[in-house]
Amino acid sequence: VAVCMWDRYGMDMLAAVNRTQRALAVGGTTEARTIYRSREEIEGLFAGSGFAGVQTELLEVESGYTGYDELWDALADGAGPAGAWIKTLDDETFAKAREEMRSQVGDPSGPFTMRGRAWATRATRA
Repeated sequence: VAVCMWDRYGMDMLAAVNRTQRALAVGGTTEARTIYRSREEIEGLFAGSGFAGVQTELLEVESGYTGYDELWDALADGAGPAGAWIKTLDDETFAKAREEMRSQVGDPSGPFTMRGRAWATRATRA
């Protein structure tokens, strides 16, 4: 059995979305409220549940973007929970979120890279 989830604080894009939501003081679905985003939470799924040989690894990835518009367009098209949140915004808040998110990712004027970390845990049934 295996589980893999993005790290709550180790994924640049999700962290930027969370900071954007806080800066705009708007609610909605947020990755910060999603459970099983830390090593401890994921390993806890296997504790006392009849599993043996529990092993956890940290996976790290990078994603390059040609510019800010590439990142924003993916989110605005509804990619993942962050994109689902963006699709709920009215026009005014959408525009504010776009600019705040740009600021939260460092106001890139050209190509940039974002990093992500995920926890992967595997075990066998005892």
